[in-house]
Amino acid sequence: MDTITAYPLTWPERWARTDKDEISRSRFGTWNNPPTTWKATQSLTHELRLLGATDVIISTNLRLRNDGLPASSQRDPEDAGAAVWFTLNKKPRVLACDKWKFVGENLYAIAKHIEALRGQERWGVGTLDQAFTGYAALPAETGAHWTSIMGLTLNATREEVEQKYKQMARGAHPDTNGGSHEQMAKLNIARREAFEELEAKA
Repeated sequence: MDTITAYPLTWPERWARTDKDEISRSRFGTWNNPPTTWKATQSLTHELRLLGATDVIISTNLRLRNDGLPASSQRDPEDAGAAVWFTLNKKPRVLACDKWKFVGENLYAIAKHIEALRGQERWGVGTLDQAFTGYAALPAETGAHWTSIMGLTLNATREEVEQKYKQMARGAHPDTNGGSHEQMAKLNIARREAFEELEAKA
């Protein structure tokens, strides 16, 4: 979880992104009053508490409030996707949504999804572990070593990796000119793999 950021969005690499022409307004709330980021965050944190999730990171492209949660008082980013990373029963989990036009709608969709998963267990259909099969936060293969992606050597320090990551993220982020989801995902994987390899050496 060390490589997951609340801002900017850390999208799970094995989750397909929604095509831009398929992104639409949700039916949550009313047509002219979708769930606000604040309302959606409140619903999501409530559902996560009921779920028993720990180590929660709500990750979006919205800048953060002082408490580390997405701030409402800002314009929605071009990439309104949201991902929620957490630990459940000692296992890393992630849920993500980018189907809807606004961050609040995507956060609210994740909250409703968790509510439905909890319902399945209450109704006796299955356990939460069964429901979360396929949602494990597993890394994807990048096809290239992190050193070649980041332009660093095996002797790089954790601080050098983090500095290089921030430098490259300014150009790779999909909200920047020339950036893309793919570039940012590849960089996120490289950063995580670098930290894992450096920790293994320590």
